[in-house]
Amino acid sequence: MTRPGACTSSSNLDEQHKASAFRLCLFGGDGPIRARIALKAFLQPVPEQLTGYSIQFACPIDHATPGENSTVTPWTDVEQLLRDGSVTVFNEEEEEVEKNQVLDFVAQPGTDKTCVGASFRWAVTGSDDSKQIRLELQCLPTQAKYLNRAHLKGDNSVYMSMGAIPLRVELFDGQVARGPVPLFFSTQGDDALAYLTDNPDAVLEDIMEVNDRILCMEQLTLEEALTYLKKRTRAARGFPAFPMDKRPKNKRARIETPVNTESGTVLILQ
Repeated sequence: MTRPGACTSSSNLDEQHKASAFRLCLFGGDGPIRARIALKAFLQPVPEQLTGYSIQFACPIDHATPGENSTVTPWTDVEQLLRDGSVTVFNEEEEEVEKNQVLDFVAQPGTDKTCVGASFRWAVTGSDDSKQIRLELQCLPTQAKYLNRAHLKGDNSVYMSMGAIPLRVELFDGQVARGPVPLFFSTQGDDALAYLTDNPDAVLEDIMEVNDRILCMEQLTLEEALTYLKKRTRAARGFPAFPMDKRPKNKRARIETPVNTESGTVLILQ
């Protein structure tokens, strides 16, 4: 996978200057995000005539950026990705070929979530050591219409990893806060800035609530995912990469002089 650029978190402040919404923003890079994935990595069994075939993503960075108040994009059928040209097909000789054979296979009608097919999404995830944030291409081996339960379509879902890219992001050092340093946006800039400056504890709490949403998600193999989907699915066992309960105690946040930029105000907590 190619490197997309950097990541930052942003929060909108409501009239009470509380963080009413957040968004994880991806930017930079030198073109679309590319990823080549063998069919055998997400389909089982692969028809003999498609042995050695793969698909390639060429995803604009904005299509990989999660929506408001989320760390993931929605699940999308590989069938849809093939039809709209988001992915292309390569044969065993690494030559780009027509998509019809693969499309016909994954478009087979199914009656339940164990049908032939696969769904993909992008996710901003944390690492086990809380020192890295990544953009990850995730997959589950079923059609997206069967991923409609909260613990399958939500942020904290099981998944198969199709590849991940480390993101350049400014992180707190863990002394007072953990996770990414945010940008704040408000339509009442002076009032919001006064509130942020006068209420560092409340600001810190808001920051940690947002960063608590960045997860280390539960990763499965293809065989494990197929078994998981055949059963009455349990909740995923993901956990926060920057949990609030590990915030150091008896430390008071102090906001230094903010840096005004064209896009918002950067506040450094120390």
